[in-house]
Order: sequence, then C-alpha cells, then structure tokens
Amino acid sequence: MSKLRKISILLMIVGVMCIATYFIYQNTKLTSYSYLALGDSVPAGVTPYGGLDYSYPDYIRDYLASHHMLKTYSKEESVGGYTVDDLKYDINNNKKITVNKKIIGLKEALANAELITLSIGANDFLNSRSSNLLSLLDRNSYKNELDTIGKEVDELIDLIKTYAKHAQIIIVGYYNPIPRLTTVKTKVDEFIEYSDQTYESVAKENNIMFVKVSDAIAKDNEYLPNPTDIHPSKEGHKVISERIIAKMEKEIIK
Repeated sequence: MSKLRKISILLMIVGVMCIATYFIYQNTKLTSYSYLALGDSVPAGVTPYGGLDYSYPDYIRDYLASHHMLKTYSKEESVGGYTVDDLKYDINNNKKITVNKKIIGLKEALANAELITLSIGANDFLNSRSSNLLSLLDRNSYKNELDTIGKEVDELIDLIKTYAKHAQIIIVGYYNPIPRLTTVKTKVDEFIEYSDQTYESVAKENNIMFVKVSDAIAKDNEYLPNPTDIHPSKEGHKVISERIIAKMEKEIIK
C-alpha cells in the first residue's frame, strides 16, 4: 500500500470519528433543566404593595417550559429577609423544600439542579450596623461593607458547589431601590455600581455567571411603582428575567 493511500485512509478514519463524536454530543448534551431559585424577597416575589406574586424565576420557568426545557422548578428557598447566613444555615441543615410537589432535602435539590439563580446580600447590607443613608453617601464605608459581603457570598457559592456539582449558577445583581429620592440618587447609583462590580468579581473567581440588571430597572420608574417600597412590579421582574434569559441563551442554551 502506498504512503499516499495510507494517509488518505487515516484522514478518512479521523473524519468519521469527528462526525461520530459530533452526533454523540448532539444526542447527549443537556436539553432540559431542573431549576432552583435561591435568595431573598426579590426572587420570592414580594410585591411593591405586600403579598406575593410573579417574580423573575417564574418568568424563567415559563420560558423553559414553553421551550420544553423544564424538568423541575422551585423558588421555595427564596425567602423574604434572607441573608447569606440564612442560606448557609438551610443548606447545612438540609432544610426540606418542595420541588414539583415532592418534599426533599435542600442538599438533594442542589445535587439535582442544572440551573441555579442566586439573589442574596441586600439584607446583609441593610442589617449591618453601618447601613443607613449616611453610609450610602460614604464611599469608603459601603465599599468595606460590600467587600465583606462579597467574601461571604464567595463562601456561600463554595458551599452550593459542594452539592450542586452539575449546575450552571447565575448571580443576579441588584438595582437602585429608591430612584425617586433624587437628592441621593447619584450616590446610590455609585453604590449599586460598586455592588455590581463586587458580584461580577465573585462570579469570575468562581467561574459562574453574573447578570447585571441595575441599568434595565433604571429605565422606567414604574418598574418600582411604590416610592416607599423597594420591590419591583411584575413588569420589573419580567425585565430582570429577560436579562437572565438572554445570558442563558448566549452562555448555556446554544
């Protein structure tokens, strides 16, 4: 057999192997998701006027379901007032939650998850001793607070990853909750910008995704219709979900 023929046969074999690998990948890549939403009152769906309603995780659930990509869903571990420590406590103590009408431990829910969104840290800041309007005006004060919270979120993500070994994790940023308070709007916007930078840095360090939503919410005050409340309207949640879905379509669902 000539050398040229041997090379031709070898190239043919390599080509067949590449095609086979492609079809194997196409048939085995993830096409549906168990989705778990973790966090505080925002993903929980606390409304601007009290009570609970649709939140951005519900819109993401609807998107996945409409594209036949949803296996299971729960936002039960999104709870008003929750801090980083609250989530850590629930994971370490394997809190029971309901996923598709089945009661399971949170560790199992994390292990089963292929998609996790995380909104946490706002209450940590609000609960801190230095968190008042003056601290928002003092850049050094809020930078120190947010740096500390960033480290705590980093530890939380390590804990989540201990159990959620196969999940795509998305950290969702926050927004200016008092846009109508024009006397401090610039300072609060600077605070939110540093918050976004902190969360984005944590995401990069952990090789997960960050979604910025502050600029999207800032486009319309009606996304925060109650001047005395910090929670988005359903339209605000929809805008947040659209940002997250766009990131998913770019980075996860290709």
